[in-house]
Amino acid sequence: MTAGENMIDHDLLKYIIFRKIQLDEPLPYRLMLDADPSWNAISKYLAFSEIHIGLFNHEIIASIVLYMPDKDTLEIKNIAVDERFQEKGIGRSMLHVSQLKKKSGP
Repeated sequence: MTAGENMIDHDLLKYIIFRKIQLDEPLPYRLMLDADPSWNAISKYLAFSEIHIGLFNHEIIASIVLYMPDKDTLEIKNIAVDERFQEKGIGRSMLHVSQLKKKSGP
């Protein structure tokens, strides 16, 4: 077991829902700004990207912004986890979401 595996909170992860954000949901601006402090930079890639979120008790606690310029390329433009939930394996789970997206294609 590596040091990173020690920090995974498997009990917490059971209660987090990972999914694509819905059109009627507010964007997780605060989280995105934690990962990329330039709103100008975020706004340039947001319109061409897909946002996935992690929900705990109906609250967005994690987000990942994915951009697929073509069928063979997936860029992670932004990834963030609320600091209250960091070091529990949530970011790693968000990366897993990106791997599944890459396998399924645009």
